[in-house]
Amino acid sequence: MESILQIKRGKKMYEGKVTYEEGDLLEVVFEEEIDFSVGDPIPCMITRNYEQMNNFEGVILARDAHRLIIFHSPTAVEFKEQRRRYPRFDVSFDGWIRLPESDPAKHPLIDPMVEVINVSLGGLAFRYNEKLKVKTVMPFYMELYGKNRDDGVVNARLEILHIKEEGGSYLYGCRIIEINSKNLLVLRKYLLQRQLEELNRRAAHENA
Repeated sequence: MESILQIKRGKKMYEGKVTYEEGDLLEVVFEEEIDFSVGDPIPCMITRNYEQMNNFEGVILARDAHRLIIFHSPTAVEFKEQRRRYPRFDVSFDGWIRLPESDPAKHPLIDPMVEVINVSLGGLAFRYNEKLKVKTVMPFYMELYGKNRDDGVVNARLEILHIKEEGGSYLYGCRIIEINSKNLLVLRKYLLQRQLEELNRRAAHENA
């Protein structure tokens, strides 16, 4: 399905082709050279499949002569409906779970440690040596940027959706069933940074 984005500045209308749309981000490529600055708010109209139109206010996050990356924050309802559409990224960092039989009164710290192998806004997957059951619900903790970085701490509650045995350990696919606004913002910021890195890496490769 092809999408076209139109941006109006003064009396000038710019029209470009949407080459990427996922989560909060759109990448748009224009045939003519464009003159916008990072941080500019811009009124946009996107047309999908030549018939579905939507107006929104975007913000430019990155640009070059013929390309814009635009941040488009969905409404609260759209955000809830679209969380599953946010990209999933492969990672490798530490996380911690609390096992169902563990008494939080006796063991206040979340333990044991697991290896987080991918993450998205709606869920994640981790590797763990012990067998757990599908539909298990548990507290979870991870540090997106490593130790001593409070801006990367995420606490949530997970539900195991599926299990795969691999190399003597188990891979657990989970959905996030409970997360507060502060932790959601931390996770969303991390995913946005990863999206920007991927888009800029792709653009650099195409221009090489």
